[in-house]
Amino acid sequence: MSFSHDELLSAFRKQRESAAERYRQIQAISATATSARREVSVTVSHSGAVRDIKFTGTAYRRLAPAELATLLMETIDEAAKEVAGKLAEVLAPRLPPGVDVEKLLAGDVDPASFLPAAGPTLPREIVEFLQQD
Repeated sequence: MSFSHDELLSAFRKQRESAAERYRQIQAISATATSARREVSVTVSHSGAVRDIKFTGTAYRRLAPAELATLLMETIDEAAKEVAGKLAEVLAPRLPPGVDVEKLLAGDVDPASFLPAAGPTLPREIVEFLQQD
């Protein structure tokens, strides 16, 4: 099977558009978590950055500093886990079968473990096309 220049260019453009769409999806990801007794809510971005903290009511004022710190960290962690789940939904379809995307995002999987050791390979047809004079 051989491919024309136009077919290869079209395939490249589709992949590029798909990558751009995934980028837009990722950029739009955020999550807001609220503590169990609704003292605080926290919004975390796709990158894990805390983008907003809102204290509701006055109940948080009765917490000791260490309790408030724990409450904030737990709420931030809950929002971050939700973001990770949303990222996994976007990224999983593009990863090789068997890759645990949540472990990958957490840094518990070495990306090199699912990449070919000899480097990237191209289909024979593309190699032949590129080698043409």
